[in-house]
Amino acid sequence: MPFAPEVQQLISQVEQSSGLPVHVAAEPGMRLRATIVQARGNSPAHLLRYKPGSPNLDYLVANQLGFLSRTLSLPPAECWDIAATAAEKEEGIRAMGLGVFSNDFARSMMDQIITQTRSYPVVLRQEDPQAWLNLAMNLEQGGNVADAETAYARVIALDPGGLLAERAEQARNRISGRKLREGGEVLRLDVVAFCREAMRLFASMPADEVKNITMEIAMLGTKGLSVSNPTARHTLRSLPGEFSGLQLLCYEYTGFKLIEPSMDIGFDIAAEYEEARRTH
Repeated sequence: MPFAPEVQQLISQVEQSSGLPVHVAAEPGMRLRATIVQARGNSPAHLLRYKPGSPNLDYLVANQLGFLSRTLSLPPAECWDIAATAAEKEEGIRAMGLGVFSNDFARSMMDQIITQTRSYPVVLRQEDPQAWLNLAMNLEQGGNVADAETAYARVIALDPGGLLAERAEQARNRISGRKLREGGEVLRLDVVAFCREAMRLFASMPADEVKNITMEIAMLGTKGLSVSNPTARHTLRSLPGEFSGLQLLCYEYTGFKLIEPSMDIGFDIAAEYEEARRTH
């Protein structure tokens, strides 16, 4: 199985807690990236399914195993399933103010709350950034990108400067990177131009100034930078002028290549960056 040792350890914990094996199945055609079904009745094993090649697969699988592990940590008499009728879900959506979102998003949030309420040993709050991150990842897995971006933005708002917000921002950049390629271009010439522009700008600056600009763009990115809307303009304290979201992401990518080359901002424009370097 292509999982990290920590994930293998979680599988072993579930098997020891339940006395049943975890059957692992790779399913390339499945819609979600990872899911687990608890053995019930006469079922001989728990079923863990995953989509090979999915990004962040170890995390997604560990997240699924965590739900089951927390459930199994309780005495059998204290293990409960929680379910809701369609009408009860609608009432929950109204009570929690989720009606401002799309129906699919609101229902997904209610399903997530039901799952976590069943498996968490603490009360789940609507303001829990981990719950929103889990929901965002599930929405992204299912192809509901617009609502996934909304949920990722909620994580950033609830956990400013935290590790969960960092993960959410990386995910938003990843989505932006996919949108960048939606036109099918092998090499985006506008991105090459923006990277070349950043290289020329930064070449005349001291390292501290490059760092200040790069970090300011990274912080601005936590509020959202659209790569597909060239009319949306942004300003910086550290640099005069107005910039598009795509332009700033190219500046950020180029800046990190200069100050911290190993940094992965989750926005892959490596080919355009290398072309800009070649023609700079």
